[in-house]
Amino acid sequence: MKGKKARKSGSTTSVASSISSSSSSSSHTSLPTDRSSLGARHTTQDTIQEEFISEKESYKEGAPPVLTSMGTTSTASSYSERTYLPNYRQSKEKYDRDIESQYSAGFEDNSPIEEVRAIVPVTDDPNMPTNTFRMWFLSLFFTLLVSFVNQFFYLRQNPVSITYTVVSLVSLPIGNFLARVLPTRQFHLFGHCCSFNPGPFNIKEHALIGTAVACCSGTAYAVDIVILQKKYYHDDQGFLAGFMLVLTTQITGFSLAGVLRKFLVKPAHMIWPANLVTVALFRTLHERSFESTSQAGGYIGRDSMVSIPQRMGRMRYFCYVTAASFVWYWFPNYIFPTLTAFSVLCWIKPDNVVLAQLTGSNGLGIGTLSFDWATSTSALSPLVTPWWAQVNILVGFVGVAWVLAPIAYYANLWNSKQFPILTAGLFKEDGTPYNKSMVMTDNVLDPAKYEAYGPLRMDSFFALTYGIGFAGLTATLTHVVLYHGKDIRDQWTAAISKKDHDIHSRMMLEYKEVPQWWYAVLFLVSLTLSTITVVRWNYLPWYYLIVSLAIAFIFALPVGIVQAVTNQQPGLNVITEYVIGYLMPGHPIANVTFKAYGYITNVQALQFTQDLKLGHYMKIPPRIMFWVQVISSIIAGMINLATTDWLLKVQPDICTKAGYPWTCRNTNTFYSASVIWGVIGPARMFGAGSQYSIIQWGFVLGAFLPIPVWLLCRRYPHVEWLQKIHFPVLLAATSNMPPAQAYFYPNGILLGFIFMWYLRRYRNEWWKRYNYVTSAAMDTGVALSGLACYFLLQSWDKDFVEWWGATRSIDHCPLAETNYYGK
Repeated sequence: MKGKKARKSGSTTSVASSISSSSSSSSHTSLPTDRSSLGARHTTQDTIQEEFISEKESYKEGAPPVLTSMGTTSTASSYSERTYLPNYRQSKEKYDRDIESQYSAGFEDNSPIEEVRAIVPVTDDPNMPTNTFRMWFLSLFFTLLVSFVNQFFYLRQNPVSITYTVVSLVSLPIGNFLARVLPTRQFHLFGHCCSFNPGPFNIKEHALIGTAVACCSGTAYAVDIVILQKKYYHDDQGFLAGFMLVLTTQITGFSLAGVLRKFLVKPAHMIWPANLVTVALFRTLHERSFESTSQAGGYIGRDSMVSIPQRMGRMRYFCYVTAASFVWYWFPNYIFPTLTAFSVLCWIKPDNVVLAQLTGSNGLGIGTLSFDWATSTSALSPLVTPWWAQVNILVGFVGVAWVLAPIAYYANLWNSKQFPILTAGLFKEDGTPYNKSMVMTDNVLDPAKYEAYGPLRMDSFFALTYGIGFAGLTATLTHVVLYHGKDIRDQWTAAISKKDHDIHSRMMLEYKEVPQWWYAVLFLVSLTLSTITVVRWNYLPWYYLIVSLAIAFIFALPVGIVQAVTNQQPGLNVITEYVIGYLMPGHPIANVTFKAYGYITNVQALQFTQDLKLGHYMKIPPRIMFWVQVISSIIAGMINLATTDWLLKVQPDICTKAGYPWTCRNTNTFYSASVIWGVIGPARMFGAGSQYSIIQWGFVLGAFLPIPVWLLCRRYPHVEWLQKIHFPVLLAATSNMPPAQAYFYPNGILLGFIFMWYLRRYRNEWWKRYNYVTSAAMDTGVALSGLACYFLLQSWDKDFVEWWGATRSIDHCPLAETNYYGK
């Protein structure tokens, strides 16, 4: 993925969220996922039974429910002045019957996916309050705070961000505090009996606060367009134009979730792996019954119990790992930065350019080790992404970065030795930087100037990844048609006939679904505002806006299936740049605007759908989930833009080397893409007769690659490894290089091998209890440590004393950034 990467769905900076029944009531065909999960019946039934009994006992010990602002109820523990519902006994008895029926159904009425069975409960309290004053207060407060802080640091050389997990931890004691101090007196509002304090702060309120933060933990993509206009193309359209652009690109995709939910939320095998970390985190923070499964004995029958070894509770484990992560991150982040990139092979002979390029952290990173959790997990989420998907990523990465790229570079393909081996920089033929102002008039390409100045050049790795991106796009379409075409058709039929309800879907019937007309109205409003925006401020002709949205809609389902199963999201940034580059060559702002509407509409639609899946797992009413996401996204976009506008005014050298540390690293890559696809255009860069024309064959290659493997799978259905070859994931492995560095991938996959293969296979009980908790705890410790280090020391220019492990060249391999001739 080139340019700024949209919110990393697999990353836990943005972690947020089914379950096909194995009972006879399920009528749809299951979509393929991890084969070891699909028929895996080796999860012990005693764990499932223990969960049921623990849930039931914890409910019995609770106090009666109280009325909330929405007329629902919540259990109260230490509150004396309450008005209890007259039907409490009936409600409790119904809950007990539900627990009994779920216990009786046992293992057979649970998810067929081992990861989901290990984390997601099959119990629910429909009376738990969600639409509360304190939920909205904390959601809006953290939306304002996180959107400001993350945008503020986004433009720095080394961004620091407040993550989803940090907010989840900080908001818990605040929520509990509000539950103690807010008045409990009830009042009537619009016919509803309301209270500022309906009872203890609960897990569903907490998850909604986290969802609001997830919508703003990544900065609004269109903000980079505003920066490009002001700093790179000197075309300031004003705050209102920028706000309308940010608003419409952020919310248009939400309307698409109304269609996607039938295919990506209800089916069991659309698991959305990142959501399992989120569920584990919230259950760890809230549920003693979730803790008890790791401490008490396991149940074989209702009355027979065998003792198993005492194990540490999940909450205590979470705290220990968080503390350890917090302490350790001070070393790679501040005291000993070389731990981030241990380029041990380069140290054999650091003055050898070829060795540095192959083994240095700023080169291809062969043999470079990282002892930094943030670095190792920045390219993928190794404790979340299924192991078979990580193997596909490893094969794709090695094939491109360690085989194809060095062959092309050292064969001097496209005169690549004049440039560094891995860079997003733009060059002339002789390797000097390319000055785009020399070929433009009024921010539009001038063909005469272009002919006089010369063509644009880039390094071979950068060019190859574009071709592989083309192949990944068409491979995604072919793969979904071949492997999931019948499933999609069957799921559509089942969704219409409402025969697709597994246990979690049946439990969600307790809540009112978001009506389809809400999504229709949202789409019409956002389309109208988008059209006004692009026409009024000359961003893009209105008919090209329609084309960009059509691309987003066409690819939403196939990309969504890939992400829901593999935790990897193929991006549409390349195809959108490519299409508008042919339709409007020489217009960089129109190019990035078309990309924002086509690419980010797709991303936002899937982010919204992922959060709906989280609500499905957590049993959160869909209507409140809808409004939390829409409102927080609107507010966050406005704060992102206002913060950027302020920084551009108070930091005159921002986004330049002279403005360090305000260097805008991600925005500079975004700018490079605008020059390649917008200023020069794909016809000149990749068309017939151009130096890079061969990479367009990636479209054809990708369309045919999945077919032979699919035929082999049909011929040899019992060959397990054939079933796990996934070309969309394999080809997307290097989609974020550059700006991502090569050594991120092998270090992340090494963690994946340990946790998602070895521990899952040989220490399965430990893995089920602690794997996702480990991921959440490590992220939390890193985030808290990074913020503490910055605000206590780095923001005051208090750098650690310079020594061998803390120098400007972190990996002690400076020649990795030079060209073949050491320049």
